[in-house]
Amino acid sequence: HSPEIVAVVADALKKYEPSFVVLDPVMVATSGDRLITPQTQEHIVGTLFPLATIVTPNLDELSWLIGTTVDSWTQFEESAKALHAMGAKNVLVKGGHMKSPNLMDMLVEFTTRPNAQDAIAITEIVKPRIHTQNLHGTHGTGCTLSSAIACFLALGYPLKAAVKGAQDYVYQAISAAVAMRIGNGHGPVNHSFSPQSMHLQ
Repeated sequence: HSPEIVAVVADALKKYEPSFVVLDPVMVATSGDRLITPQTQEHIVGTLFPLATIVTPNLDELSWLIGTTVDSWTQFEESAKALHAMGAKNVLVKGGHMKSPNLMDMLVEFTTRPNAQDAIAITEIVKPRIHTQNLHGTHGTGCTLSSAIACFLALGYPLKAAVKGAQDYVYQAISAAVAMRIGNGHGPVNHSFSPQSMHLQ
């Protein structure tokens, strides 16, 4: 990422005005290393947040964005509100990095009302954590999830249903890769666990 790349993406979104935009910040690597500069982060927040239908940070990214460590379920809602104050229309807080027997995510939808506080709808998504044969867990879940949300939105699903459908897809893709070992690092996501024939209309 760089401020220049962020500007190019923002210009394209403004030009083509897509019906929806799913923004996965991709600011922090699985190792915990930062992938962008503070200047780039400012550009993402200032130019892309207002254009996105939903922002999908993990806990590391969320912590960097709001400037305080987020490591508890009780912090999810307030953290999402903090991102909303920065321009995010809706927020999916991904809690997969949290040390818990369950995978705990929270979708926070905001509805702007004239001359009043924004209405908030909260959806809690909790699933049992999947334990794989890979020592370092599974890699690629976040980008798969954001892509799946975009696919469900493209199929006409409302946001809540799109997020839930995407969550189910990723969960099954992780489950289908439990026994897969490729190398000694992070394990894969089995995107093709249930191939289907394409139907032309």
